[in-house]
Amino acid sequence: MILLENEVVTKQPVSIMGVPETGMGDPPLASGMGDLLHANGTDVPAADLRNVPTNKCNNATNEPEHGMKTLDGVGMLFVKQKVELLEAVTGCETSNSYEIQNNLGQKIMTAEEKSCCCNRQCCGQLRPFTMEISDVYGQKFLFIDRPYRCMSIPFCCCLQQMTVEQPRGRVIGHVRQRCSICRPHFDIEDISGEPIYLISGPCCQCKFCGNVKYKITSPDGSAGVGLITKEWSGLVKELFTDADKFGVTFPASLPNDQKATLLAAVFLIDFMYFEDNSAQDRPNPLT
Repeated sequence: MILLENEVVTKQPVSIMGVPETGMGDPPLASGMGDLLHANGTDVPAADLRNVPTNKCNNATNEPEHGMKTLDGVGMLFVKQKVELLEAVTGCETSNSYEIQNNLGQKIMTAEEKSCCCNRQCCGQLRPFTMEISDVYGQKFLFIDRPYRCMSIPFCCCLQQMTVEQPRGRVIGHVRQRCSICRPHFDIEDISGEPIYLISGPCCQCKFCGNVKYKITSPDGSAGVGLITKEWSGLVKELFTDADKFGVTFPASLPNDQKATLLAAVFLIDFMYFEDNSAQDRPNPLT
């Protein structure tokens, strides 16, 4: 069709696949493409909307994980012991409880000591106990057992140890103290008792000397893996309570069983070096 100059030509609506086209000058859609819809700021064919990824932040799957999945992708943990007011005031040794946080400071687990009252008063930091780890839903999924050992000093006849089970009855790792004289050493072992990591501490374990660091390395000590740090909590808290704070770092790609065993080593170090022998020995803040 030949258009004459200054002649106005009006385009008539054209029906495509039974749907009238209403825009002036809009090009027709190719056959089979469907209408373009606006989804999350991106034009996506309507036929492909089922493949558009949903926003996980608004999805129920973004809720905290259960059980051992809590440790998926985690490369740093903070272990904070809760202050026991009854213990600080009365001098009676109470069971320890901890809050375990991720690198963002979010609570992801809790730990509760299960022990006999008589053992807590008579055995102090050497007492046997079971540490029960629960997720944020209160589901217990990790159990750490420490048997009684008469002495925590590095004599080879009475070395400290812990056994980690998940679930109850299924051993996933061990923490064993090495025989050493000046510096503390602990082996992290797998289910077969084979050492997979070595934890080495400094000569001075005094909590009033600032942060105390324990290196996590390969079994022969040649390659660094991570770090356990007992953090300085402040003079008042260190003097009047035994509420300690630890940080532990490791590769996020480690198997969760190994992460759980390294977490168990934190509790053993806390009890051996930073849990006062008797609550009666600490100053009473009310006197």
